[in-house]
Amino acid sequence: DDPDHVWRVLPVLLISGILMARLWYVAFTWDGYKDYIFSIGNPTHAGAIEIWRGGIAIQGAVLGGLLGTLGYGYFWNRSQARKQSSKPPFNIWRFADFVAPGLVLAQGMGRWGNFMNNEAYGRETKYGWGIKIPCEFRTSGATPGTNDTLCPIAQSPQYGTPTAGIDQNALFHPTFFYESIWDYTCFLVLFYCVMKPKTVERRFKIKLRDGDIFLLYWVIYSIGRFFVEGLRIDSLYFGGNNSGLRSAQVTALVAIFVAAFLLIYRHRKDFPPMQRLSMRLAPVGVAAGTAASIALPDQLTEEEAETETDEDEDTAAEATADAEDGGDELDVIEQDLDSDVDTDIEPVEEAEDINEVESSNLKAEVTELADEGETKLNKLDVIAMSETSGGNDDDKSGKSGESDTKDSGHDSHGDDNSGTGDGASGNDPDSDSEDEAAETRKS
Repeated sequence: DDPDHVWRVLPVLLISGILMARLWYVAFTWDGYKDYIFSIGNPTHAGAIEIWRGGIAIQGAVLGGLLGTLGYGYFWNRSQARKQSSKPPFNIWRFADFVAPGLVLAQGMGRWGNFMNNEAYGRETKYGWGIKIPCEFRTSGATPGTNDTLCPIAQSPQYGTPTAGIDQNALFHPTFFYESIWDYTCFLVLFYCVMKPKTVERRFKIKLRDGDIFLLYWVIYSIGRFFVEGLRIDSLYFGGNNSGLRSAQVTALVAIFVAAFLLIYRHRKDFPPMQRLSMRLAPVGVAAGTAASIALPDQLTEEEAETETDEDEDTAAEATADAEDGGDELDVIEQDLDSDVDTDIEPVEEAEDINEVESSNLKAEVTELADEGETKLNKLDVIAMSETSGGNDDDKSGKSGESDTKDSGHDSHGDDNSGTGDGASGNDPDSDSEDEAAETRKS
């Protein structure tokens, strides 16, 4: 909503609230003011318009502020309708929700002024949290609705016994403190509902709408006010009867029933989403624009409405065309990405294939070399075995030659030499074959 409404309605709200607070007090004490309506400066009795001499009621102030705000909203919306302005209309329910938490917080703070002035206290009590009221600030019962709580006046013996009264050390109920604590509690409840509307909807299954905070304020505040007023001894009685309910209690009962009825009645069926309290968390521009779009058609002529409908259709067609063009562009981009990915993947796949071929070739070569080595070793073993068997035969033939030479004689020395030469020549082939076999194994 337009934040300037706060500054525009503030003077109206203050003036109407103060005037209604005074009228409310005078109306419930009419017998005391009916002869002094236009009296000013009377030293013995305050006139009806002499507000500075005391006598106002908070319930009348709240009602006056509400009436002033209603009047402002009515004339503002009419003027904007005549101008066919695009600004959103003034929402009285939403503005009341905006004011309610701060109002009850101010009431709780204001009650401490009663403590400073030694006023608005309750009847006598024996509890330890009671407060003492000095004798000069106690009520005498002369004002309508008040009780006599004066201190006893000690007189001289010649004048008789002291007058009746309440002892100067007596304790009284701090009703201002009771109401202050209740107001702070009411503020916390309202503030929680304003800041956590979605949590309230989820836990209590209630969708808060515009005006619910203000109505809830009336219900909660009036319940506490009704019980606190029952303890006070200086507030106004309803109808001038000092034995009945006080005027504030009657007002509280009416406020409870009216506000509760409106809460139930306004939730009997579903309501537009823009009236939900949770929508207030949206940005100001968005909420104002949406509210303007909702409220504007009621203020347009048929021709303007048709023109806006055509413009909306053209805008929708353009948006559809843009969406289709964007979809085609996305398809082209996806194809380009797919081709780039394929070109990046192909070299990698080729390199993997080459590595697999090379590794298989190396394995084959290693296997072939191992087989060749085993074949050569087998051949060498066969050669060595054959050479070993040949050397043993030569040794046997040499020994037989030696025995023959020994047996044939001693005929000539040349035969012995020749026999010895044969034996020598028979040993040389064995050594040569062993050397060749050793070199072959080393290689």
